[in-house]
Parts: sequence; C-alpha cells; structure tokens
Amino acid sequence: MMHLMHYPHPSKSQRGSYHPYFGHVASRPTFTLGAANLSYTEDAANLSILAPGFRKEDLKIELDGDFLVVTGTPAEKEATDRRREFNLGSFERRFRLSDAINRDDITARYENGILHLRLGKKPQAPKTEISVA
Repeated sequence: MMHLMHYPHPSKSQRGSYHPYFGHVASRPTFTLGAANLSYTEDAANLSILAPGFRKEDLKIELDGDFLVVTGTPAEKEATDRRREFNLGSFERRFRLSDAINRDDITARYENGILHLRLGKKPQAPKTEISVA
C-alpha cells in the first residue's frame, strides 16, 4: 500500500508516544480539538478532523508548500458566562502531503462538528514491460 502522507521518524526519546499519522501523543484524550482520523480508498485519502462548536467560516484550509494546514479559530464572543467549564480555543494541524496527492483535487465539507477532507490521488502511470535485447 502506498502511503499518501509522509511523517518524520521519531527520535529515540520520543518513541512510545509517537503515532505515524498524528505525531507525538502525550495521552489518549477522549476529546481534543483538531484530533484527526485518516483512512484510504482506492482513489483518495480521507481526513476527518474534530472541530465541534465551530462555524464553517471559523475554519481555514491552506496548502503551504508540501503541507496541508487546517486552522480553527472560533468567533470572538462577549464573555457573559457566570461560570465556564469549557472553552473552545483555536487549533492548527499541519499534514505533510506526499507526491501521490493531487493538490488540485482536495475538497472539504463540515458537518456535525467534523471537518471532512478528501485528498484525491494522482493517477498512477501504467506499468510497461521492457524487453531485454
């Protein structure tokens, strides 16, 4: 299977807390803004990013060289809460894209607090056999 995204190899001191797709993980929280799931189909990589409480206008997706950058910044609201037990802060995730991703075939949709990105693959060159003379 060809991997569509490349990730740096962890140093010895970071092993054990490193995930090949999500980077360094200190713990396994049940809720983290910007947490991501990655799956593959025959023609695309599908990336789902947890972003509850945001409006689609609060989310920004950019291509920066070989990186796909996803940023969530909630709209400013007046602090009228008498008690606050949670705060939706900002997040930023950077994903290094391999050469197998077609940068012109990336689509996004936001529903039920999850940002879904479809990263289309480039068509593979057909195999040809070369005879030895």
